Amino acid sequence: MSTRDYAIDVIKNLPEEKIIAFLTLFADENTLARMESERIRNDRSRKLYDSFDEVLEAIDSEDE
Repeated sequence: MSTRDYAIDVIKNLPEEKIIAFLTLFADENTLARMESERIRNDRSRKLYDSFDEVLEAIDSEDE
């Protein structure tokens, strides 16, 4: 088994949050941005809006 195979095996067994923490040490900004975009896209609890006005209303209500 090569060093790469061992590394892959270790990463496969890490929980998601540990993998993200690990990758932030070595990944470039584009890779990290893609990872964050995927995480947000797959988050079923994210808030969805029907219009930009609805977004602005939500922002205004957060400021209060």
